[in-house]
Amino acid sequence: QAPLEHPVLAAAIPVADRDEWIFTGRISQDTQPWTRDHIVFGMVLVPGAALVEMALTAGREIGCPVVDELVIESPLLLDEDTALRVQVTVGAADPAGRREVAVFTGPEGDDEPGEATCHARGLLAPDSEPLTPFPAQWPPAGAEPIDVDELYRRVNKHAHLTDAGFDYGPAFRGVRAAWQVGDDVCTELALPEIAGSPRGFAVHPALLDSALHGGLGLLHRPGSPGGLPFSWSGVRLDRTGGTRLRVRIGLADETALRMEIAGEDGTVIARVARMDVRPVERSRLEAAQRSGRRSLHQVGWVDVPAGTVASTDVAVLGELQVPGTPYADLTDLEKAIAGGAAAPQVVVTAVESAAGADPAASARATTLETLTLVQRWLDSAPLGEARLMVVTNKAVGVAADETPDLTQAPVWGLLRSAQSEHPDRFALVDSDGSGLSDWSSVLAVG
Repeated sequence: QAPLEHPVLAAAIPVADRDEWIFTGRISQDTQPWTRDHIVFGMVLVPGAALVEMALTAGREIGCPVVDELVIESPLLLDEDTALRVQVTVGAADPAGRREVAVFTGPEGDDEPGEATCHARGLLAPDSEPLTPFPAQWPPAGAEPIDVDELYRRVNKHAHLTDAGFDYGPAFRGVRAAWQVGDDVCTELALPEIAGSPRGFAVHPALLDSALHGGLGLLHRPGSPGGLPFSWSGVRLDRTGGTRLRVRIGLADETALRMEIAGEDGTVIARVARMDVRPVERSRLEAAQRSGRRSLHQVGWVDVPAGTVASTDVAVLGELQVPGTPYADLTDLEKAIAGGAAAPQVVVTAVESAAGADPAASARATTLETLTLVQRWLDSAPLGEARLMVVTNKAVGVAADETPDLTQAPVWGLLRSAQSEHPDRFALVDSDGSGLSDWSSVLAVG
């Protein structure tokens, strides 16, 4: 392994005989105290700028210095007394020279693969077109001064940062002067001493994050939720280690910013072609902190309007107590249609768990039985225009404290695959076991 002079990433490791790399290190509040000044809903959240900086560092080391894209997948939360192992993985180059990159963390000292959490994924790219020269005159002609305190008030007002639970401490307040230039904002930045030395960083994450502040007031509109960087595109850095920067930032479109960065002498050194912002919900961060899974993505269950459906349009297989015409099984229904009965719009059936003391064997048998039904359904010509509604019992957890029935849960995975392969042919309904007095709205959705 090759040592790196980087505050987080300590070494670069080529992967055996493949053109792949792993950059490894550790991060904690103690080793990187500037992270304590990036608070979201009372939690220390490592900013997306730090993940971009690590991707830039890895790319520079292997001759792929442009972060073509980096999408934040999950929050990197730091507890007060916990250190995390960091790994940045870089894949083999494709024909265009681009490489996949991902940023992971895991508990320090724990080598279990399942413990790793992916925080960001994207692509590195070789050098692209030259950077656009920065304005020779600074501040640019026609610039209207903005009071720095007013700038942050504007950011807080329009982005709702304070109300949304975002707290930027001194390490992240690097704006020293600001101007309005047409639709853009120009700022001068200085890395606060409390943020520590930039030595080893491609660009200090607190300084890169501060560079965004001039544009947040442009991006958000009154009434919109506060947000954090979600994805970065076209990030290039030609010079490292600076403590004072000049920034010109504006809208790429209604949901994204673009940014050009120069050194103190006016020489252009960096570019962010696009940076998108998305709202962050307190409940998701708190759930991530409790569970340790750190996921920003989750299944959301929402109410749907009630409706009605005529019972003559519904066929019911087995003994399920649902309004509709009952049939013993699929064969019985097909015989009725062959004898002149109208084909139903919806066919409802329930999944019965296979008997047995071994949950794994029961889950396998239950899923195989459902697979047979699915294949039989898709082969049925008389029912080619109907939808099969499959009713499970506690197969999914809707509330945070619910634990799914592991015998029934695999059926949902099977049928979700069938739904994607055969749109409009399947519907899924899960019961909590208490029964349902009014099936009309459920059948209407199905």
